[in-house]
Amino acid sequence: MNNPSSHKSSKIAREVFKSPGRLVISLILGMFVIDIGITFLLRALPISYKNVAGLLDGLLLVILIGPLLYFLVFRPELKYLVNNMRLQKEDQILYEITEGMTSTSNLEELLKLIHESISKVLYAENCFFALYDDETARFSFPYFVDKYDDPPAEDLSLEKSCTAYIFKKGKSMLIPGDVFLKLVDEGEVELVGSFSPSWVGIPLKASSKTIGVMVLQHYEEENIYDEGHLRFLDSVASQVANVIERKRAEEELERSVSLLAATLEAVAEGIAVVDKSMKITHYNQKFVEMWEIPESLLKERDDAKLRSFMFNKLSNPDKYKNITEQIYKVEEKTS
Repeated sequence: MNNPSSHKSSKIAREVFKSPGRLVISLILGMFVIDIGITFLLRALPISYKNVAGLLDGLLLVILIGPLLYFLVFRPELKYLVNNMRLQKEDQILYEITEGMTSTSNLEELLKLIHESISKVLYAENCFFALYDDETARFSFPYFVDKYDDPPAEDLSLEKSCTAYIFKKGKSMLIPGDVFLKLVDEGEVELVGSFSPSWVGIPLKASSKTIGVMVLQHYEEENIYDEGHLRFLDSVASQVANVIERKRAEEELERSVSLLAATLEAVAEGIAVVDKSMKITHYNQKFVEMWEIPESLLKERDDAKLRSFMFNKLSNPDKYKNITEQIYKVEEKTS
């Protein structure tokens, strides 16, 4: 973990502007110092310049007092305006993510797009997605970007990590440094990787089931994330989880199709598979060779045309027509 002293000045400025009382005191002290400086300047100037300097003194006070009064009177409106701008920006980012989901099929590319999108509205230099495998009880990391820690070379159990803690709880959480130390004392978590004073974990839920966790963290500064960020990231995570679940289903379907194709090729008989719309979905090479079926007919995948072609090769086609019709009738009753 790097020394956070390089961020000290920016941190102080953010804390000052986060508190209205601190801001008011800072402005008053600034006005007082400037006024003292102008007083000394007046004493040093020739008499002919004092009127001009006095006018500048009054103008400067107006310039300083004006924003102070505006801040005190209109602060609620300013806060509403800032929040409204933030919500509009977040809605725009959610739209970008939705568009990306329809145009990107690769999961890693999609997660990279999501990372780049959320970086436009909050600090997200360190970001990873951890997906849980029920069979292995381990987490995989399809996307992992971090300024200090390297991407895991293999799937990890992460039993006492904050990531596993969020996965078990099934709810979004801010875990700043003090909360982390409290969880360590309670035996809930332990340090995995580099310590970060700002850490947020969002469960990825699909069909009411948690399938993984999205994590953002800051290694130098505290309280980078707030409840508003949690709400925004929850919306992002919901979309991410649905896409991951859909892609997992597609991959499972591809594996099933590959297994079916391998099984068909392994059997000695010629086999063709027909779906409910009477389209040929699969066949093995033995089936093609046995009936000498032309490639043009196979491409059409029309069951009726294929059977007509096959029947013309038989010496007693009516017998086999009756058999196939009986098979199809039984299938219709059981389906």
